[in-house]
Amino acid sequence: MSKFISRKRGSAALRAAARQQARAASSALVLVGALAAATSPGTAMAQPASAALAKANSVHDFSIPAQSLGQSIMAVAKAAGTPISVNSSLVAGKTAPALNGSMSTRQALQRVLAGSGLSPEFEQDLIVIRPAAGGSQAATATLAPVVVSANAENAAARFNPPTTVGSKEALTQREIPQTVSVITQDQIQQQNLTTVTEALGRSPGITLIKQTDNGSFINASTVFSRGWQITDYNIDGIPTTITNLPLSSTAIYDRIEVLHGASGLYTGLGGAGGTINVVRKQPGKEYQFNGTLGGGTNNTYLGDLDVTGPLNEAGTLRGRGVVAWQRTGNDNGTFNKTATFYGILEGDIGEATTAQLGASYETSTGRPQVGFPIYSTGKMIHPSQEEYFYPSWNRYTSDTGTIFGNIQHKFNNGWVGKVNATYIDTNALNNFAYQRSAINPLTNQVTGTWSYQPFSNEQQAYDAYLNGPFQLFGRTHQLTVGTNYRRVRTKSDLNSKLTSGFWPFDDVGPDDRPSTSLTDYHVPTNGIQEDYGVYANSRFSLADPLTLIVGGRLGWYNATTTFTGTYNNIKLFDRENKYRYDNKVTPFAGLVYDINKTYSAYFSYSTIFQPNSATDQSGNIIKPLEGEQYEVGLKGTYLDGKATASVALFRGKQKNRPVQDPSDPTGQFFVAGGDARTQGVETMLSGEIFQGLVVSTGYTYLNTKLMDDNAAGTQFWQVAPKHMFKFWGNYKLPGQLHDWSVGAGITAVSNTGVDGGVRAPGYALTDARVAYQLNRNVELAINVSNIFDRYYISSLGGNTGANYLGNGRTALLTMRATY
Repeated sequence: MSKFISRKRGSAALRAAARQQARAASSALVLVGALAAATSPGTAMAQPASAALAKANSVHDFSIPAQSLGQSIMAVAKAAGTPISVNSSLVAGKTAPALNGSMSTRQALQRVLAGSGLSPEFEQDLIVIRPAAGGSQAATATLAPVVVSANAENAAARFNPPTTVGSKEALTQREIPQTVSVITQDQIQQQNLTTVTEALGRSPGITLIKQTDNGSFINASTVFSRGWQITDYNIDGIPTTITNLPLSSTAIYDRIEVLHGASGLYTGLGGAGGTINVVRKQPGKEYQFNGTLGGGTNNTYLGDLDVTGPLNEAGTLRGRGVVAWQRTGNDNGTFNKTATFYGILEGDIGEATTAQLGASYETSTGRPQVGFPIYSTGKMIHPSQEEYFYPSWNRYTSDTGTIFGNIQHKFNNGWVGKVNATYIDTNALNNFAYQRSAINPLTNQVTGTWSYQPFSNEQQAYDAYLNGPFQLFGRTHQLTVGTNYRRVRTKSDLNSKLTSGFWPFDDVGPDDRPSTSLTDYHVPTNGIQEDYGVYANSRFSLADPLTLIVGGRLGWYNATTTFTGTYNNIKLFDRENKYRYDNKVTPFAGLVYDINKTYSAYFSYSTIFQPNSATDQSGNIIKPLEGEQYEVGLKGTYLDGKATASVALFRGKQKNRPVQDPSDPTGQFFVAGGDARTQGVETMLSGEIFQGLVVSTGYTYLNTKLMDDNAAGTQFWQVAPKHMFKFWGNYKLPGQLHDWSVGAGITAVSNTGVDGGVRAPGYALTDARVAYQLNRNVELAINVSNIFDRYYISSLGGNTGANYLGNGRTALLTMRATY
């Protein structure tokens, strides 16, 4: 935390106090902020001493992103190892360009202060920032001085890290004119969020709908924000595509960022729900080891090893390796087993150039949750949480291999260029029985089927951009220009039984695993999609407190899908669909106004355009998803950046949302959903709100409306609960109890519904955690989820879809070691 020093106004007293603090904090001292600068003319004309000149001319390596001017001055002070004093009123609302390269402290300060009307003065061993000659001195007299140490900056980055989900450069949340939520590494560990899906389920404003149809993964979920599906999935900012999100491990990721609302600028043609950006763990400059072991109810266990550090004496080559394994069990005997391997190398191939090369491999297998049906009248059944209605031989497997690399160069003028490439190869095999109808109330039976489906997905993604400052009309602005390309190849071979007969709803499927040569219904499918374009984004500093963000992407999209359907070896159809969109523009615009050093207001407008690859039963491709979103909000940053809060009002419209055709028994065909509108309020708070208490919480209110009579659109209510509240807090006890910490979480969701009037009641779940620090390296913790053993429907499918129960009370004991 910041430490206050004397409120004396004299420059001699100020310098003496600063020197005393500098000796106490040594090189960790990075900024004297919000201080009373000297006011006497004699002080203003003081000649710099030799010590100050030496520090001014000393050369250091700087790598500072574009950010607020106060944060940039802090970063310069930290890198140069010298105290700098500045009155907070002088830098409030001002921004600074990115700073990269080797230069003197004087040069670094001149660059970050360019266009600000401020200049550095060197007084003995203290650097003071004052208005340039001819500037006003009125604001330099009365505020209390503060010394901010490196610990404060590190805490801010830990609890509220700068994000790249809404930009190619790292930005604070106040600089992004849309709602952003971040699931940090601390939260992942404290709540034992072992999969990306599970972590997103704890993120404010996010709804998960489990999937068990004949898609790529049968134990996966679709992700929704504000009622719209998120299909843009970025890995370190590189766009990839998801439809169903599998149970990927969080072991290799440092954090997960979510941009809420339309996000077409960098990520593609413009998805409606937003963008998920997973950030990989990076090589460290110092040796570090992390390990975890855990076990709990439902035969759940986990473990991981994470090692990083320099690989040569000079530290120019660094690496990181992660090995993780886990088995996650559920009350009904279903489970998922995953093994994950990850390695990354980072090397300095020049003074300003860095390259990375890495790979990961993940293999999963398990018995899928398939859910339960309901009566055709709309009446719900109430199975126990331990019931599983399907054969024990139900299985899925999947393997995903990834290779990635990038090269980044920092130019002397503050510009940064980066080229990224990613290749992902996924293969899956699904073999399971499931119900395909509601329960007949007269016979208590369902129509059942089973399928054997191999699936493969191959993605290539490339992205190259330049980012840096430029001068215009006497002010410093920021520009990003780039291009990206994405190619997705999919192949599946659905083999299923459609005439399997009827089974009791609580015992679906044959007793023995069927042959893999099912021939009743056979649909081999091949598809290739290409998406490429150029983009630009600029942050114009219109005035000290006002920033205009404008940009857009010019994109091209084409796809080819071929599929053949046979029934009992009789050809039903043989189709090839081709479609393309050329020169499609997705614009984005936003305004950010810094009200003061704490609060900023913003407005943004973004468009939605996303081609559909889904077809109807006649083979026609569903029209592209189109729409727009408006958002206005207020954001605040508190306690030296350790806490941030936001409130947003939003309104979005969308049409042609693909909805599964309710008359299609195969689950392969879709119809266009009706025009719909969502509007509402979203509030979030995250970070350390006072000493020892870190929270992540948010509330979303959604008001939805169908704009036409398209019956398929009624499934909209399934993914848009009117009220959603999520909270997690962890408190490290003070004093003699400082080795203990306690945590608590709440997830509360109002009721949801689908076509036919089926409703799932709302619910509220409570989690708890107690942890004890055995020593500086080892921590023991126990987590209890759904502590009151609440019975609830976690995901609603409807009459013919699968409905899922959440787990009852579960517990997990973990031991974590860090060296």
